[in-house]
Amino acid sequence: MSPFSLLRAALTVQVLLGLARFIAPYAGIGIDQRIWVVHPVLGVTIAVSALWLFRRRTEVPSTPARAPARFIALAPLLLGLANLAGVASGLGLVLTHMGLGLAAIKVIDMAVEQQRTNEQAVLAGGA
Repeated sequence: MSPFSLLRAALTVQVLLGLARFIAPYAGIGIDQRIWVVHPVLGVTIAVSALWLFRRRTEVPSTPARAPARFIALAPLLLGLANLAGVASGLGLVLTHMGLGLAAIKVIDMAVEQQRTNEQAVLAGGA
């Protein structure tokens, strides 16, 4: 499994955890509070992974989505940490946090696809 596939899997788990956290109280579902430790830890892991995976690489030409993909995961992370620390809160913040998380998935998916296309072109040209 490639690092990009692992990142995508982590993003999917993160969205599912976030949706569960958002919907569970409205649905009257009680979930053990210890599970919510995973959400911020996974958020930090995703952001650090994106910073590393989308770093500049001289062997593969850059793509338009590479720089945004590298940094976009920091946006929902910072909002989530602000909410967790009590610095900011409210439904608007939570919805913005969720929207930025979904946008991060889209940008990261675009960057991965562009990188795969570039890597295939480099391999085809070098063969």
